[in-house]
Amino acid sequence: MKESKEIIRASKDSTSGVLINYNVPQKRCWALAVSQLQKYMARHIDWIQADPDEIRQIIPLNKNCEFEICFQLSEIEQDHPGRSYKEIMNLLNIRLVHFVNEQDFEGSSIFNSIKREKGLVTATLPIRSLRWILDFGQKRMFVAFHKPSFLRLTTNYSMDMFLFLSENYGRCLFKIKIEDFKKRIGCPEGYDAQAIKRNIFVPSINEFKTKKTILSFDYAFMTDEDKPNSPGRKRLNVIVIGIKKLQDDGEYKPVDQEKWNKIVKEITNE
Repeated sequence: MKESKEIIRASKDSTSGVLINYNVPQKRCWALAVSQLQKYMARHIDWIQADPDEIRQIIPLNKNCEFEICFQLSEIEQDHPGRSYKEIMNLLNIRLVHFVNEQDFEGSSIFNSIKREKGLVTATLPIRSLRWILDFGQKRMFVAFHKPSFLRLTTNYSMDMFLFLSENYGRCLFKIKIEDFKKRIGCPEGYDAQAIKRNIFVPSINEFKTKKTILSFDYAFMTDEDKPNSPGRKRLNVIVIGIKKLQDDGEYKPVDQEKWNKIVKEITNE
């Protein structure tokens, strides 16, 4: 599919922060900012260590050492652009932790300023946010995701699942403990397997199918027999996830059943 080439990348730290802190319009705004920084992703630069003068030689900054991005409100939402603009403005109040020189800098937002003129929004990213988005460093800890698919999604959890799948795309088929999954997605601590299935997995898969996102997934909840369980019914504590990619015929390629059975066997010790 031609649009499958529209892959953009962001640092893993940036993606993690977006999953936990942002709502749907704000996630779309972040993706548009990331998209406008793609030309700088291929540069082999330690963005964390680079000083402002070095960064200015590569990225065009204004007099306040900020990078300006522009986008149409219709790229965020067509039906209720005014409401979306209010959510975007709230980004100024969402404080994130930025990892700079191995220190935590709290009390800063992704944008320094946001202004609207008719349907056009201009926002400024300070250097700390450029580092947050661009720095996958020498270890290349980045997440690559399909921008058109991501922007088509309409719920927090479906967008979160799409980024989670994109982050793990290279693994294709893997297991993750339920507690680790909940921390990664940022869902309530009290969620059990049924709540995850009902509130996250089923709605996400349905929207992926409806919106024809480039990725979808199969899943199974299981019990890791290596862990002791209380008497009675065994507690489901592991999720097996198989990532599926959309094919040219509009259907998702099935998960490799042989590999699926192998990982299930490893968990159950059969």
